[in-house]
Amino acid sequence: MAQLAHRAVDGQGVAGLFDRGQPRTVESGLVRIIAETRADELILTAQIYDHKARLRSFEIAAELRPKAAALAASVT
Repeated sequence: MAQLAHRAVDGQGVAGLFDRGQPRTVESGLVRIIAETRADELILTAQIYDHKARLRSFEIAAELRPKAAALAASVT
């Protein structure tokens, strides 16, 4: 299971955004986060006990990020 967590600072304070699930779900979450924040950099955290699973989670997010950024750029 891939997990993605993100916290964005907005005019109202800190808004937490969280996605988890299959890579397709995480990809749509990345698109949403990038489109909403126009972030060019993401900081990911994962509360996954198993080290290999945690690393795999970050690998999945890293693999998805370029496509998600391109999709987010096309959202107006």
